[in-house]
Amino acid sequence: MTNVKNKLAEISKNDFLKKIEQGVSITQLAKDFGVTRSAIYQKFKRIGLKSNTQFKDVNRKWRFPVERAESLLTKYTFKKAPIDILKVASEEGLVIVFEELDKKLSGMYLNEKIIVNKTLSEARIRFTIAYELGHYILNHEMSELIPARMIMNTGGSESHEIEASRFAAALLMPHALLKKDLQKIKEVNEDDIQRLADKYKVTPISMTMHLLQTKLISE
Repeated sequence: MTNVKNKLAEISKNDFLKKIEQGVSITQLAKDFGVTRSAIYQKFKRIGLKSNTQFKDVNRKWRFPVERAESLLTKYTFKKAPIDILKVASEEGLVIVFEELDKKLSGMYLNEKIIVNKTLSEARIRFTIAYELGHYILNHEMSELIPARMIMNTGGSESHEIEASRFAAALLMPHALLKKDLQKIKEVNEDDIQRLADKYKVTPISMTMHLLQTKLISE
């Protein structure tokens, strides 16, 4: 218990805020660190979060891209995987162009057009389209955008890159559909992850990270 408490005391302000931005509740934070909710509130004060309202504001910022993705899923009434990301992007007014780009580039969003590296795998192409669609739907300023590079590699406005990634994950791997699929699995293993990735047409890494981040599975 002492070691865990020391971990709470030693975690930096930025790293602690990142946990909050991931949508973790106060109760879950206390559980993760093995401390009381009071200890979490004391940590809030030390890093400058003075009230539960401020915590909710930070937490809500994380939820925003997920909520926008969920609203699109409702709008297009998708009831099974895989999500038709080309349909969504097109119906939302974007033009999709496939070109052979530098191998380090996944794609880019520019003037209501998504340019995708056609040399990518199908899963990467789908994530790239969803990711760039996220920039558009979330009204990110063009001056702060950069071409998408290897999805997990953030540059420019980091918060915008993270928001676009969260939007893409929530759109391609709907929580309700995944939860239903997981009810059929007693204990998730690598083969299950691969089958889910194949079904939703995403990479196994993306599927694993999304399941962990949404707490549909635990480490």
